[in-house]
Amino acid sequence: MMRMHLLLVEGSTDSALVTALMKFRGFTSIDDLSMVPKPMNSLFPRQFPLRGTRLNRVNPYPEILHLDGDYLVILNCGGIDCISSKLKETLAQIIPDLPNSVLVIVDSDDVVIAERFASICQILYDVLSCHLASISEDRNITLPTEVGVIGEGDVNIGIFSLPNNSDQGAIEKLILSGFERHNPLVYSEAVAFVEGIAKKNELDWSDVQSAIAGQGGDKAKCRVMFSVISPDKNMDVSLSQLAIASFCENEAPKALADFVLAALAK
Repeated sequence: MMRMHLLLVEGSTDSALVTALMKFRGFTSIDDLSMVPKPMNSLFPRQFPLRGTRLNRVNPYPEILHLDGDYLVILNCGGIDCISSKLKETLAQIIPDLPNSVLVIVDSDDVVIAERFASICQILYDVLSCHLASISEDRNITLPTEVGVIGEGDVNIGIFSLPNNSDQGAIEKLILSGFERHNPLVYSEAVAFVEGIAKKNELDWSDVQSAIAGQGGDKAKCRVMFSVISPDKNMDVSLSQLAIASFCENEAPKALADFVLAALAK
């Protein structure tokens, strides 16, 4: 029996990371539209422009991975503020089917994790309850009790706060933690390079130094690392192909993969 799981992420780097982690766990990416089963094939626009006359910078095509009867549909929302609209749109496109799971992966940024968790829970409850009412379905919506935990109901629901459900930050911090083990030489040189540039006193780089101290610095370090190991590819492509033990079995990446698999096992 086919089981469909929706996984909403903020951007393309998140999608690439999940793709790598799940491929390491045995999932296969579908790259041929004819192989996408119903109702998931309805998520792929057939013409351009993709949404009326609107030229949208966010790729509307989902990444679909499968293993046995489980299909993982990774939806790039284009930012945390678009999670609600993306979920509404997707649920409408797959009517009358319902997903077995709805998972959300978001950066904690500098927000208190409990506050972000509560706001995402409210979004999921509002969208799902409204959708179920519109199709006259009486289903149980069980929200998770905390980040990293799956709320088990007619639709399994879970929220993962990057980088590790406890620290503030973003996806880059998780990538760096995995890369430090995967290639410690490139990691250390990239960190030294980026931090060294920011500390040059002969230039007025106060803005750069501020960015390096925060998430902007992690982004720069990631881009330098991937430009070294894969100079002919962009970072997201390289990341999606990093389905190897030295990266995926590190603590933070492994925890994210385990979270996704926990929902699929319910």
